[in-house]
Amino acid sequence: MISLSNCALWLAVLSVALATAIRLELDPLLGESAPFLLFGIVVIITSWYGGFWPGLLAIMLSLLVSDYLFLEPKYSIFTYDSRLDEIRAISFGIFGILFSLALSRLRGSIQAERETRERFRLLVEGVKEYAIFMLDAQGGRVVSWNPGAERDQWYRTNEIVGRDFSVFYTPEDIESGQAATRSGDRGGRGALRSERLASPQGWFAFLGERGHRRGT
Repeated sequence: MISLSNCALWLAVLSVALATAIRLELDPLLGESAPFLLFGIVVIITSWYGGFWPGLLAIMLSLLVSDYLFLEPKYSIFTYDSRLDEIRAISFGIFGILFSLALSRLRGSIQAERETRERFRLLVEGVKEYAIFMLDAQGGRVVSWNPGAERDQWYRTNEIVGRDFSVFYTPEDIESGQAATRSGDRGGRGALRSERLASPQGWFAFLGERGHRRGT
């Protein structure tokens, strides 16, 4: 069975081969100008999808191919007719490594954040005994609603997500300003704790701070 790391390495090899074929077709038009342009794109794609080591492989292969086929004198390695070509090759190697390292770390952090969100989602959805919800930090609107909140005659997810937090309170609480006071620290996750919250079926019992049911 082919591992993901092997697939990433093959991605680097095949991407460089494809870039080489395209560059050869364009060689009569481009000549010695922009010898590393297509290979820079290859390095970015390979580093993003494969990580640092496949990106490094793409850099090395791109340097060898470009040096051999597109820099004068052609069909030689690490021999340059001009100082400019030598600077181009060195710069491509240095900046390619920096880009590969930065992109692989960025992708890793994004992937880690996605995994954390997914673990939290599975955790919240797996809790049946507690009503757990999330409010956005700007408007106090409900952005997530777990099955525990749906249980025992709470709103269903499609009915409550996107609505303001004040929907949980009675008209008396809203008029007296208690709803605004209780929801003043908006944004975040938690179990419902107020003594009087409104539901479609009237008053509803809910979980208190330590998980004990309160209210009527």
